[in-house]
Amino acid sequence: MRLIPTLVSIMQAPPDKIPSGLCATAIDILTTVVRHTKPPLSEMLVCQAFPVVAQCTLRTDDNTTIQNGGECLRAYVSVALEQVGQWRDTEGHSGLWYVMQVVSQLLDPRTSEFTAAFVGRLVSTLIARAGTELGEQLDQILRAILSKMQQAETLSVMQVGRNNSVCPSLELSSLNLSVFSVMLRFQHAKLSLFNLYSS
Repeated sequence: MRLIPTLVSIMQAPPDKIPSGLCATAIDILTTVVRHTKPPLSEMLVCQAFPVVAQCTLRTDDNTTIQNGGECLRAYVSVALEQVGQWRDTEGHSGLWYVMQVVSQLLDPRTSEFTAAFVGRLVSTLIARAGTELGEQLDQILRAILSKMQQAETLSVMQVGRNNSVCPSLELSSLNLSVFSVMLRFQHAKLSLFNLYSS
């Protein structure tokens, strides 16, 4: 695991001190490592790499880094949800709290519309794996992603009218499929909560 400290140092480095795109590449490599590691993940992956990739994703304005960061957190949630939930920073924030911060950033109307095509995958995985643990945040997620979909639709219509391009429509289709998947998982999570409290 000598690779992990190197990846962490790259993600922690100031953007003007490393080549352009290197941070996004480091996150992509970390995603591959997490996806191909049999749980439980090592302490280095959870306690060192996870918080760094979350913070890196939150502080950047580079679309590729944001996208790769979202995919990396999706890998963590998919492979080691319990470990992510148990981890705490010095202020007591859990790993799931960090994931929710990234989700909120990706769904923020001020964030680039290019995030619309892939944010649904992270949200869908989060709801599928941690739906009953999110509580009221489930409603917040659904409202935010529907708002993002409306924003993407508006931008797509404007762009098509401007240069008669079909690419925004393809992007919107990807988002619609993601939202549909999220809504299905949302309803499943609500049903699970109902069954839990009525049993």
